[in-house]
Amino acid sequence: MKAVFWVLILVNLGLLLWATGHYETGNDAPIRRPPIQYEHMALVPGLPEQNSENPEARTICYELGPFMRSADVEQAGQRLARMGLGYKREQRHEQVVEGYRVLMGRFVSEDQAQLARQGLVKKGFRGHYVVRLGRHYSIALGFFRQLPKAEDFMNKLKIKKIDARIKVRTQTKERRDWLQIQIPQKELANKLQGMDWGHAETRLVTHPCG
Repeated sequence: MKAVFWVLILVNLGLLLWATGHYETGNDAPIRRPPIQYEHMALVPGLPEQNSENPEARTICYELGPFMRSADVEQAGQRLARMGLGYKREQRHEQVVEGYRVLMGRFVSEDQAQLARQGLVKKGFRGHYVVRLGRHYSIALGFFRQLPKAEDFMNKLKIKKIDARIKVRTQTKERRDWLQIQIPQKELANKLQGMDWGHAETRLVTHPCG
């Protein structure tokens, strides 16, 4: 009877351990894993980026112009196409300075301007005339294509006690053509800069992309 009693105790104890989770089998034993070697891990490569150490590998945007004649811009487009470069033509209206006037005085009426002009004649000045600028009148003493010459003439007038000023003559708008280009190599851009495009003002300069 004692043997049966102890067998029942052992069976009950085994059931209790199994129910409370303290009874482990070979399959339920914790698995030991080796530590993670972070120093040997590598990031997954993403999208290819432009080489910042080699700026010549990046595509740079330029604009070529201005072109004064349609024939010049068409010829330039053909030359770019032969070099394998695409382009976009853009037309702009730009203001062009025709010259510089040297003026004297701001008179309320034309009679006042003519009276002052007679004073200039007495001093030996010739070739001047009265012009109307908006609501007042002035005496035009000279007209020059280049600004330095106009400034030199005005300084000579000041020596003779004649107060004068320079005014840009009425500007006219002209249509100019530009070519927008994307150039992948700097050497190619340098080659384009050294080429003759038909006009002294036509040049290749960098331009914001987009």
